[in-house]
Amino acid sequence: MSIKHEVAQAIYALVEAHMDRHDRQESIKTAATDFNLLLRQARAAFPQSWLLPLITPLEVVDSFATFFTRLAMLKSAVDSEVIRLQRYRLL
Repeated sequence: MSIKHEVAQAIYALVEAHMDRHDRQESIKTAATDFNLLLRQARAAFPQSWLLPLITPLEVVDSFATFFTRLAMLKSAVDSEVIRLQRYRLL
């Protein structure tokens, strides 16, 4: 599996992991750490993306609404890059 697919799968796993969390206040710390790591990996895996550099890292004071908004942006950016690469058979 390529790093590009691994990053995409990690994003999907992060979405699933935090959808059912009940202790939202405590888990935002974990969510921010996980998100920021994935953001760095996505930027490295998809250097041609115009959207990834615009997504700002999360801080532990951010809300879960901010987390899910940025995660949706990250997922969308990675999805579009995967589709673009598959279209041109670069993946």
